[in-house]
Amino acid sequence: MRAILRNTRPDPRARLRTHDYAALGEERRASELRASIERIIGDPSAAARKSALGDPRNVTVRDLANASAEVLEGYLARHIGDDDLVEKVLLSFASSPRSQPTFADVLARHSAPRTALLSITTGLRRRLAPPPGHWELWVREVLALLDCDPELVRALPVWTALTIGGGFRRREAHNVVTTAVMSTLRGSEEAWERFVSSPASYSGPTAWLRLGDILDAAVHGTPWPTPPSGR
Repeated sequence: MRAILRNTRPDPRARLRTHDYAALGEERRASELRASIERIIGDPSAAARKSALGDPRNVTVRDLANASAEVLEGYLARHIGDDDLVEKVLLSFASSPRSQPTFADVLARHSAPRTALLSITTGLRRRLAPPPGHWELWVREVLALLDCDPELVRALPVWTALTIGGGFRRREAHNVVTTAVMSTLRGSEEAWERFVSSPASYSGPTAWLRLGDILDAAVHGTPWPTPPSGR
């Protein structure tokens, strides 16, 4: 099948030799058909479905975010043990929240779920697209986990972690975030004042400052950390 596809690829010079718009349209449709066939080849047993995600090595977070629950469940089931794929699916929740499969269900498919979650969250600026809504959705998913440990909470973007809330009408900070702040700053008035005056913000590079780094700088009186690097 792959050999056939290679032999039916269009001659790149043909486009320069014709002004026949109908022929160009046929060439475009043929290219789209070949691309669909190649995705099916990379995703075994996908021919009976309306869409194919292709090879897990090439599938994008956007592809996964746009996939239906049924397609995504089947795709994960056919690629059990692929931790890279699981991490891509986890990141897809940040741009397209879904009820099935749940974030926790997908995370459980990873061979080292806690390590993966901490690694992704710590390097969130490298892994997510810029719109603030994306990292807000990620933080919500993380804080919704039943076993959200302190180290993971400290890795969250500070502004978002403090403002998405978890109390009545989300006016109060999430309880695990409040616990992390209170246990670090304790009764130090100076540390609290520094914490309140931190450079963390809703958008821009300082939106990526991590809660733990800001807390530590507030307690120890050290310079504010620089935002983590992006892509």
